[in-house]
Amino acid sequence: MKNLSRILPWGALIFFLVAAAEISPGADWRDLAGDGRGGSVLYDRGSVERQGIDLVNVKVRYRNVYRYSVKNYSHSVSWLKIDCGDKKVTSVRIEDFDLEGSLMSSVASPGDPWYPIYPDSLYGRLYENVCPGGYPLRSKK
Repeated sequence: MKNLSRILPWGALIFFLVAAAEISPGADWRDLAGDGRGGSVLYDRGSVERQGIDLVNVKVRYRNVYRYSVKNYSHSVSWLKIDCGDKKVTSVRIEDFDLEGSLMSSVASPGDPWYPIYPDSLYGRLYENVCPGGYPLRSKK
């Protein structure tokens, strides 16, 4: 019982942080793509952040992409890093959520490879929206 009283506050804190990250009151979700069957991809304009000269961090939300294969799946949130100069993208972290908004899984992927960004692709549309010439970036302080 003594251990439970130590663990419970940490569990509540972790739950609060995950819920707060998902709710994101400052989020400004914008459409990137849809599949016409309820699936969609959005990016958070409020999360766009310049890191250095050419790097940009951005949060992307994928809705219903696994809806037929994972029970109770709702959406995934991915934190991406884009190299605007070299037109490449890599994943930093991805989290999956169920229909009630609870975290199902979370994977940090700091060693993921960089992939080229092609015009007229999903990441090509994201590039147009977050790299110079698109939505104004805010510098990381």
